[in-house]
Amino acid sequence: MEIQESVSNVNQTPIQLPGFFELLKESLKIVKERFWVYLEIILIPIIGTSIFIVLLATGASTLTTFFTVLASKWIFFIILLILLTILFIWPNLAILYVTKKRNMNVGFLEALKETFPKILSAYWISLLVNLAVAAGFLLFIIPGYIFWVWFSLAIPVFLSENIRGAKALSRSKRLVKEKAWEVFIRLTGLMVITGLISFIIKPLLKSDLIIQNLIAFLVLILSSLVVNVFIFLLYERLRNMEKGNHKEEKIEKEVYQGV
Repeated sequence: MEIQESVSNVNQTPIQLPGFFELLKESLKIVKERFWVYLEIILIPIIGTSIFIVLLATGASTLTTFFTVLASKWIFFIILLILLTILFIWPNLAILYVTKKRNMNVGFLEALKETFPKILSAYWISLLVNLAVAAGFLLFIIPGYIFWVWFSLAIPVFLSENIRGAKALSRSKRLVKEKAWEVFIRLTGLMVITGLISFIIKPLLKSDLIIQNLIAFLVLILSSLVVNVFIFLLYERLRNMEKGNHKEEKIEKEVYQGV
């Protein structure tokens, strides 16, 4: 009788993915708590891009002379690709790292230091994901959405579990597959909200008033932070659900062995 009750309790334990607004609320809370660390990280692509634009505007002749010395235009392309990779992928990795270690009061320097060796692997995973999603959309559109959902957690998987390359995509798919529809709804909700925010602040970006441009810029920063944190929280919840399911399977197995 006791064994039957134990089995019944195991089977009745519901494991559910938090709703969209619950995840969004928690994401906003984390962004608020760690905002200054996130902001320091985001300043990297902002400052780097600004410097590059200034160099192009004021030192065009110097840059032209420099690149003329290069043996091939491919070398320039490779250098530019490396710079863009460092400027944009590195901060995103650091943001995810801070989110992962949010209870340990990690600073931006530590986050940048820990994620720097992972840049190339993250770039390769991002490239694989983008190619897969693009190929899916070129086929019949629907496969593109399927791949987008399946591989949406590949970077958090890589950062947390150190799974690289195509294996990170496979691991992301395994985490998402049983909850694919729920994940799709949450990701779509996130994209709709960020799209609405971009649409609303677009007129502000065209304004001549500095204050309006600044407000619009800060809103864009906040929305990008929320997106990164939201996706990592989604990964965490799915991984915890997976661990919970494995634990329940183990308990159930032990109970039946007792029978």
